[in-house]
Amino acid sequence: MIRVGLSFILIGFILIVASCDEPERTIMTSAEREMVDSLYAKRVPYARKEADSICNATYQMMFDHAADSIKQVYIDEIKEIVEGEG
Repeated sequence: MIRVGLSFILIGFILIVASCDEPERTIMTSAEREMVDSLYAKRVPYARKEADSICNATYQMMFDHAADSIKQVYIDEIKEIVEGEG
């Protein structure tokens, strides 16, 4: 029982000491903002092209899968109606 109590005290002490760090800086300097803006402006067109090509490549497959799923739901509903009337 004493070991358990000491363990909790030790863990509590470690957590308290570890939480005493200074908070991270969240405000960017003007140079950092400028760098982020230039990186964004430079890379967004490439990311947009890549996303569009992925979308175009997978559209038909996803559309077919959705259509098949809808058809299957209708078939299941018709089977339930037919079996219920039987």
